[in-house]
Amino acid sequence: MVDTRQEAKERRKERKANEKEEKAFKKYIKSAKVEGLPKLNPNAAGIDIASEVHYVAVPPGRDPEGCIREFGPTTPELRDLADWVKECGVQSVAMESTGNYWVPLFELLEERGLDVIVVHAQYVKQIPGKKTDVLDCQWIQTLHAHGLLKKCFRPSKMVGPLRSLMRNRETWIQDASSYIQHMQKSLDLMNVLVHRAVSDITGETGMKIIKAILDGERNPKVLAGYRNYRCRKSVEEISKALDGHFQDHYLFCLRQALAGYEMCQKMLRECDIVLERSLIQYESALYPESESVSESESESESKSESKSEPKPKPESKPKPESVRESEAVSESKPEALKQPLLRKPKGNEPHFNVEGYLRKICGVNLLAVGGIGAVNGLTIISEHGADLSAWDSYKKYTSWLGLCCGNNVSGKKSKSGKTRVVKSRVANAYRMAASTVRNSRCPLGKYYRRMKAKLGPAEAVTATAHKIARIVYTMLTTRTEYSEGMVEFANDDQTKKRRKRLVKLANDEGMFLLDAEQYAKVVEMLLDPNDLAAVS
Repeated sequence: MVDTRQEAKERRKERKANEKEEKAFKKYIKSAKVEGLPKLNPNAAGIDIASEVHYVAVPPGRDPEGCIREFGPTTPELRDLADWVKECGVQSVAMESTGNYWVPLFELLEERGLDVIVVHAQYVKQIPGKKTDVLDCQWIQTLHAHGLLKKCFRPSKMVGPLRSLMRNRETWIQDASSYIQHMQKSLDLMNVLVHRAVSDITGETGMKIIKAILDGERNPKVLAGYRNYRCRKSVEEISKALDGHFQDHYLFCLRQALAGYEMCQKMLRECDIVLERSLIQYESALYPESESVSESESESESKSESKSEPKPKPESKPKPESVRESEAVSESKPEALKQPLLRKPKGNEPHFNVEGYLRKICGVNLLAVGGIGAVNGLTIISEHGADLSAWDSYKKYTSWLGLCCGNNVSGKKSKSGKTRVVKSRVANAYRMAASTVRNSRCPLGKYYRRMKAKLGPAEAVTATAHKIARIVYTMLTTRTEYSEGMVEFANDDQTKKRRKRLVKLANDEGMFLLDAEQYAKVVEMLLDPNDLAAVS
């Protein structure tokens, strides 16, 4: 198509503006003394990502019309961007991690065979002088050409679906919690104190009471009759809490909040089914031989079942609605996904055997570590997978998580040792695991309480999370099962110090300490045989 005069004028203006900014950028490069550095990536390009427009800079001299171009965010324009970059002989591309706008372009360029890296915006934003999108893309291209950019971690394609599903599951849990708050607010406005009658309004007793109220029941004694036998409060106490002032508009809000909560629970169940499918696909991609074995076993089982004669089924009684609903959910799952649960899931845990899948994928049992449950274990694996080869040591792994001490030294003086502020779901999972062992008798619980007495509660959570991250890194890299010796070896010095303190206190009081064996020998020496027989 022939450009109109107006389009030609706009193109000339853009070209002149780009030429001016290129000259200004060349002056800045000379002042920054970057030209003297060797170019490690001569065929590198830089992209400045935005919501409405992307600016791309290629090495100078690759295109007679200019080394900077502007593209829109639509898919056809992104394809044109990839074609132009390939025509310019670019092999590696660097871009900023701006929101979620970089993901489609990243995946498209990766499909075209380019080496694409995502860079943290904090490391490339320091440009003196005026800041424009054209200067940003040129600066990214220059730094990437000289090998001065460090790429962010991005998991493999097999882990990507797991991460998306777990994050989607987390949003549904958050939405469900907001609907629970709306339900509790509506009940409080009617002075129906269900949260004081039962510990959890979404439990068996709480949901029965709420549904009965919405069905028209107002008698507090009848409502208290839905009490489960395990409730701590009596029927009289519950009936007092359920005597309220019911109004239609509050009941309408309660009905909508309950519908929203049930919808979130339904979405969670559907998400669990797809999540289990992706876990099976991830496992089969890691261990393709095990898949063929399982298929052969399933075929042999199906043949043996077909040979056996079908037995007549006895007449069954009508089942209650709760049982029918649970069977409908289980029937919606494929036969390959039906695995027996070791125990009933607690809270928002997935409704499948998480421990079995994690053991097959990781080669070890992550849930054996104190504080790590089904949700935390899935979050850790879904964010970076079971392969931790991207980090050479546990020090780099904990530094990426933001769980290690900071290093701010100037003039041989440590200014600050605070941890870096990092937004990481894996770090949050480790911190959650650390906070759950504070009252535990396991070695990690003892470590948490010692750090709490020494540093404080917040620092103790970070220190314990750091230790759990080290344990998980060791388990995944060496394929060794968890044992309490992984934590107790660090407590040997503490036990020795504790013994020294006790010996010193005993000596100061004019006493001495005895071990259990020494105490038994002393008792045998002091007591007569007849006394020992009487004691035994």
